[in-house]
Amino acid sequence: MQNSKYNLEILAAAWNRLDIQLLEPQISENFSYDSQFVFKGIKSKAEFISHLESKFKAIRLLKDAGQMSVVAEMGLVPTLNNKTCIILSQEGSGMDEKVLLLIEEDQNLITSIIVCFVPDPNKAIRLGIFPQ
Repeated sequence: MQNSKYNLEILAAAWNRLDIQLLEPQISENFSYDSQFVFKGIKSKAEFISHLESKFKAIRLLKDAGQMSVVAEMGLVPTLNNKTCIILSQEGSGMDEKVLLLIEEDQNLITSIIVCFVPDPNKAIRLGIFPQ
């Protein structure tokens, strides 16, 4: 059985490489994606993969043009009993934004990803681990 950080490390590596193929096998067919930034979540693996693939493509274009950088770092959330998380940082074009990525798992697959700004990503404990 994999340890609980394995899927978070895969998710972080997918963000750091902007490569959906790393992540796709780890996503459960029974999957949901929610963000505190939007009202409607995604409730299927196929829709999420398509969504993230489009997002990665857009970020890659901005990154290649020197207009954006995205970095996923492993961290801990003190207000959630030091739950392991990803601190996702996006910078560029006057933007400097951090969010937390939290996951839920079942049978070694990711069943849920939540993107949040509460708890405060700036108060998360950075571990200095940037999975590739």
